[in-house]
Amino acid sequence: MRFNKDLFLSVVLLFERFSYHWLSLVVVFLAIYKADIPDADAYVLWARYCAVCYIIPLVSGLLSDRVIGSRFFITLGCILMTVGYGVMALYALHGAYLFFGLACVAVGVGVFKPALLTCVSLSYIKNNSDRSKAFILLYSLGNLGTFFAYTFCERIFTSYGVSVCFCMSCIGAFISLLLWIKGKKYIKDVGFLPNSGTVCENVMGWKAKNYVLLITAFLIILSTAVFSLGKFSPSIIVFIGIAVFVSLMLCIVRVSKHEVLRLMIIVFILVFFTAFFALELQTFSTIALFFESNVNKTFCDWTVSASMLRSIPIISIVIVGLIRASLMKNKSYKPCEALFSIAFGVFGSAVSFFVFYLGCRLSIDGMVNVLFPIFGLVILGISEAYLATTVINYVSLLAPYHMKSYVISVMMLCIAFASTFSVFIEKIWFTVDNSITDKLYAVSLYQAGFINVAIVQIIASGIFFVLCFLFLKHISGIVESIKLDK
Repeated sequence: MRFNKDLFLSVVLLFERFSYHWLSLVVVFLAIYKADIPDADAYVLWARYCAVCYIIPLVSGLLSDRVIGSRFFITLGCILMTVGYGVMALYALHGAYLFFGLACVAVGVGVFKPALLTCVSLSYIKNNSDRSKAFILLYSLGNLGTFFAYTFCERIFTSYGVSVCFCMSCIGAFISLLLWIKGKKYIKDVGFLPNSGTVCENVMGWKAKNYVLLITAFLIILSTAVFSLGKFSPSIIVFIGIAVFVSLMLCIVRVSKHEVLRLMIIVFILVFFTAFFALELQTFSTIALFFESNVNKTFCDWTVSASMLRSIPIISIVIVGLIRASLMKNKSYKPCEALFSIAFGVFGSAVSFFVFYLGCRLSIDGMVNVLFPIFGLVILGISEAYLATTVINYVSLLAPYHMKSYVISVMMLCIAFASTFSVFIEKIWFTVDNSITDKLYAVSLYQAGFINVAIVQIIASGIFFVLCFLFLKHISGIVESIKLDK
C-alpha cells in the first residue's frame, strides 16, 4: 500500500475528524457535567454550529472551482481549526471565547472538507480500484478518528477539565496541518487552478487569495454573531438546500449534453444517499432512548454501556473498510459494482431495522436482549461502509471539473438535509418518550416503528434496483467515457 497515494490525505482527515467529534462531545459534556450551558442551549448551539459547517462549503466550493483551487482551502481550513480550538481552550476565562472559537472551527471545517475530497478525486482520474481504495481508506480512517474521540473524550473531560479537552482538539487539528504541509509533495500539483493567482488582480489590484481571506474573515464574524446572538434557526438550511438544488438544476442547462447526463445521475444518487442518512441518523437518536429504557444491557456477566453501543457502527465501518481496501485488486471498477454497493447499503439498512424489530418481537417483559441492537448496529455500519464510500467516489467522479468542489459541497449539504428529515421521521414513526413507564407498551411502539422503517428501506432499495437495471447501459457508458475535462 503506497503512502503517497492511499494514506496521506486519509491520515490528515483522521486527525481532523478526531478534533471535530471530540469538540461535539465536549459541548455535550459541558451541559451534562459542568452545567455551564443548559441542555437545551447546548444542543441548539451545536445544531447551529453543524448548520454553519454545512453552509460554508457552498461558498468555498464556488471559490475553489472558479477562483483559487482546493489546495489553498485545505491549508486555510487547518489553520482556522487550530486557532479556533486554541481559542476555545480559553473558555474558562470568558464565555465569549467559546463563540469566536466555534466560528473559526465551523468556517475551517466548512472550507476544509470539500477541498480535501476534491483533492482525493483529482488525484485519481481513472475509475479503477486505486480510486475506490483511496475513498474507502479516507472514509475508514476518518471514522477511526471518530472512534478515538468517542473512546477517550469523556474520561479526559471528567479527569482534567474542559480546557485540556479543547487543547486535545487543537493538537489534532495542528497535526493535520503539519501532515498536510509536509505531505503536499505527494499529490504534486493537484488542487491548483490555472492562473488562480491572477483571476481577481483587475479589481483594486488584489490577488485572489486576498479576496478569499477577506470573505473568510466576514464569515467568521457572521458565524460568531449567529452563535452568540441566537438569530439563526438551523431549519433555514432546508431553504438554502432547496435553493442550492435549484441552482444545480439551472447549471444543467448551461453545460454540455454529456455533463447534463452526469449531473442527472448525481441527483439520482444523492436522493437515495439523503434517504439513507435520514433513517440512519434517526436510528441513532431512537436507539439511544430504546437502549436506556427497553434493553437488557447485561449478557453473560458482560455489561454493555451506551458509549460502547455508539461505537459499534463506527468500528464496523473501520474494519470492513480496511478489509475491502486490502482485498482490492488492480482493475477497472465497473459502474454496475458501484450501483450494487449503493443498493446493498440501502437494503442492509432495512435488514438492520428488521433485526431491531425482531428483538422487540422476542422481548421478555418489555426488555430486549442486548445482542439484537448490537447485531443491528453492526449491519448498519457495514451498510454505511459500502454506500457512503461509493457515493462519495462516484459523485466526485461524475462532477464536471469546473464545478467539482461545488457538487461535493451539495453532497455534504445532503447530510444536513438528512439530519432535518430524521427529526420528522422520529415524530411520525417513533412516539416513545421518557414519560412512558409501561415497558410492554413502549416496546410495542418501537416494534411498529422499526418494521415501518424496514419496509420503507426495502421499497427504496427495490426502486433503486429497478431504475439501475433499466438505465444501467446508459449509466455505464457515461461513467466509462469520463476523462479529465480540464
